[in-house]
Amino acid sequence: MGLAAAVLAVMIGAQLRFEQHPTHIVIAWDDPPERDREPARPQIADPWPTLDAQQERLQGMDELLKLTAREVLAVEVRESAELARLIRQFSVAQTQNDLRWKLILDEFSRRDRELAQVRLTQPIE
Repeated sequence: MGLAAAVLAVMIGAQLRFEQHPTHIVIAWDDPPERDREPARPQIADPWPTLDAQQERLQGMDELLKLTAREVLAVEVRESAELARLIRQFSVAQTQNDLRWKLILDEFSRRDRELAQVRLTQPIE
């Protein structure tokens, strides 16, 4: 009996309250929340300054992209011209090399024919 009286005294002194809901029971103390007060609404900032900043950022990125594309195209044109020059230079060097080898082979053929006509008249010592 003494325990029940102590629990009752704590309940009255602490202003305990019990709320029964369909899925659960709530034991709370202190004053219940005000039901008349509207829930706080979130503050929504004006989106236009943010959108304007994003638009400026996108325009800056667009300009940077255009400049980069122009630079890439300019580099590509320069590199294509350099490649064409190197191909021409290689072709000239290859032609010169082919002519040198032809002259060398012609010279060897001439010497082979001369040696074939020469007869040894004296023994080799």
